[in-house]
Amino acid sequence: MDADPDNLPRVLKDLRRRNDKARYEELAVAMTVLADADCRGRGLRAVLAAHLPEELVMQSWVYKQGHEKGHEKGHKEGHEEGRREGLREGLLRVLVARAIPLSDAQRAVIAAEADPEVLARWHERALTARSPEDLFRGP
Repeated sequence: MDADPDNLPRVLKDLRRRNDKARYEELAVAMTVLADADCRGRGLRAVLAAHLPEELVMQSWVYKQGHEKGHEKGHKEGHEEGRREGLREGLLRVLVARAIPLSDAQRAVIAAEADPEVLARWHERALTARSPEDLFRGP
């Protein structure tokens, strides 16, 4: 059966009758989350909100807000990691182009560095460095 605002009250009543309280609440919150994601805009959330206790509807809202914040945080972290990876890759390319050999330990230091400012500083130094030691010297 397709979700329809007209049959939701009956569906909720049936779920309440067939399930214990905890299971009913779990299913009701899941339905509210799905209604939030209803891309067809059928008005399901309003019907559910009218027939469910407010605390269940709020659980869905909390879920949605948490999901959005998690998505934003993940996007930002992915962007930052992409920047760091680009700096690492650029640094290594400059060193290869300039025939400056790195030991496995020095490559590991570059791979482990998480501060983009340090990576950028090393990248600048790689343009004029004569050895890997020139790259890693000082602050």
